[in-house]
Amino acid sequence: MTFNGPTTAGEYAIVKMNKLVATYGDAITANNQVYFDFNPHEIYGMYSNEDKNYKDDMSDNDYSYSAAGWIVNNKITYWVSESNALNEITIPESCGGAAGFNSDGNDGDEIIEGTPLSLRYCFEDNFPSPGDYDFNDVVLTVTPTVSGKVLTVNVSLDAVGASNCLAAAIRVIGAGTAEAAVVEGFAKPRSNFGTYANITTDEDFVTKGSDKVIILFKDAHWAMNNTESGLYSGSPKRIFYNTVKDRNSSKGMVVPKATAQYTLTFATEEQAQTAAAENKFDVFIINPSGFEIHTVQNNFKLATVLKTLPNMDAYNIAYQDNMPWAIMLPHTSANPFKYPVEWTPIGGNKGYVATGAYQFSNASFAEWATNSESSNDWYKHPEEDLVYDE
Repeated sequence: MTFNGPTTAGEYAIVKMNKLVATYGDAITANNQVYFDFNPHEIYGMYSNEDKNYKDDMSDNDYSYSAAGWIVNNKITYWVSESNALNEITIPESCGGAAGFNSDGNDGDEIIEGTPLSLRYCFEDNFPSPGDYDFNDVVLTVTPTVSGKVLTVNVSLDAVGASNCLAAAIRVIGAGTAEAAVVEGFAKPRSNFGTYANITTDEDFVTKGSDKVIILFKDAHWAMNNTESGLYSGSPKRIFYNTVKDRNSSKGMVVPKATAQYTLTFATEEQAQTAAAENKFDVFIINPSGFEIHTVQNNFKLATVLKTLPNMDAYNIAYQDNMPWAIMLPHTSANPFKYPVEWTPIGGNKGYVATGAYQFSNASFAEWATNSESSNDWYKHPEEDLVYDE
């Protein structure tokens, strides 16, 4: 889990907690001005995967080499305690629930159920060519939830703004031994309808080493709308779904989002919780040229999961630079990420002038794409007339 604090001078984010159990050193990290109001000795981290020793059973020296020690010493920039209140921030004493300022005696044991985090994945399908850069060729929203040993993955296919036949899958890192099941899948093409070279398997799940791969669909258009009368008589009608703002346009159609649900059952609750982290989800599409298109986030861009990379040497620059063909962003009903309308680039910079659907002067997409350390909140500032209204 990553906590991203603000970067503006004088602004801070405060995270209050009572106790944290962390099983690996990257379980929690913090960027920018985010402060943790807690007692760092209340982070319990696994020291050994075999005997499951936790911090309270370890010597101080062992603790420093555990997951908990790594987090405290390397991943958390600031914390606040009763004896170490930073001068630049003030936490109201009435705000209880953690070790630092716990005036009302709240022990923090109450579990508050929140809204599951949804992640929206937006793809540009012409890799290694840039295409029109509108990032709406496939738009997927993925929502993982955990109950006991079961990880449920809800997937929504929100838009298809492409004329190509596109497939999609999710690699869940470290879930190879989980028992997988389809609760509700996306519509599949008829068995006698064409050949899908981008994904050849007819299985719903594939185990790749220590990972589990969920095969979402072989044909995004079919998955999005297979009920329209005559839509698939002969060749597929590959028009744009939910990307054209003019609802009367003959080039696009508004259709309901398609949904699917999958479950992965693990041996332990701890394994299920670990697998639900966003850095365990590698959501990708495959284009007709056989290229897998992954996000730059979490270093997935160079991954080859289902396909053998076609002619890596010829496209070395496209793979090695940090320019994205797929992006992952938080998405909630209260704060949705709005993808660009058809034929509108998500953003660009020409002659030092920002353009596109995300061109906010202080946080444009172009600045973030070329330097991921800056403009991290670009996605909060759309040009409303250039993004799709759902």
